[in-house]
Amino acid sequence: MNGNGRPKAATQTLAGSAESVEPLADTPAQLRRRRRASWRLPPALDDGHRDPHHLPDDDDLSAGALVAWGMAIDHLLEAGMCPVVPVAVRRARRSVA
Repeated sequence: MNGNGRPKAATQTLAGSAESVEPLADTPAQLRRRRRASWRLPPALDDGHRDPHHLPDDDDLSAGALVAWGMAIDHLLEAGMCPVVPVAVRRARRSVA
């Protein structure tokens, strides 16, 4: 622990470089390290991706996904909430309607 009661920064070696990392303090850097680590793995998933936590492509929206999004949007609107809908879903719903 350091003087302010937080754990000391850990030094990690990733891809040959040493980086000082504050625990739970630098999410963008953590995501960059995860992405770099995933590039070193062979594509192991059925869809050809290395990392299971990837953003879907616009082409990944099936008819069933659009129906599910529509049902979720309607449900949230009926409950008085404002749904946050990805841009790809909004574009796809506009082109269908």
